[in-house]
Amino acid sequence: MHIDIKISNIVLGEPNEDFPGFYTPKLIDFDIAFRKREENDQNTNMQRNFEQGKKPNKSFKNSVDYKSNIFNIGRIIMLLMDKTLLPWKNMEEPDWNDIYPKRYHRLRSPGLDATYSSHLTDHMYRCLSPDASQRPGMNELLCLTCNGLERYEKGYGEARGQSADELPKFMRLLEA
Repeated sequence: MHIDIKISNIVLGEPNEDFPGFYTPKLIDFDIAFRKREENDQNTNMQRNFEQGKKPNKSFKNSVDYKSNIFNIGRIIMLLMDKTLLPWKNMEEPDWNDIYPKRYHRLRSPGLDATYSSHLTDHMYRCLSPDASQRPGMNELLCLTCNGLERYEKGYGEARGQSADELPKFMRLLEA
């Protein structure tokens, strides 16, 4: 299990043939990864600080497990949506007061006159829940992603096979 999912451990590779308009994200830095024997396995000996502070599981004295990855996936989603990293009060604990007031409004797409769907925003906040039991599991997150792609394609047309120039402006990670 890769337990250090964060912005600096994701690089963008060349687009693949199914989605030529999107760079392919690749996970790097497996130095502290470990192999799980069962779904409920936890690395109880994990005593490492992470980028910009501890994950909530460590801040609240819980073991690091796959739900810790979900939290960092939520941070990555927030960065892509809001163009800001999740704020931290100090190196020990995230400032939850900075996160949860945003729950009551939909994030706006920077530079565009549009907001993200409440569906996407709600799931991002679920990933960022300080209570790990409230975060979606990996399978649920994958299902939500597939459902989101289906909704996107119903509204905007096929994403597969589209070059960056053919995608709507809000879908472009980088300007072509």
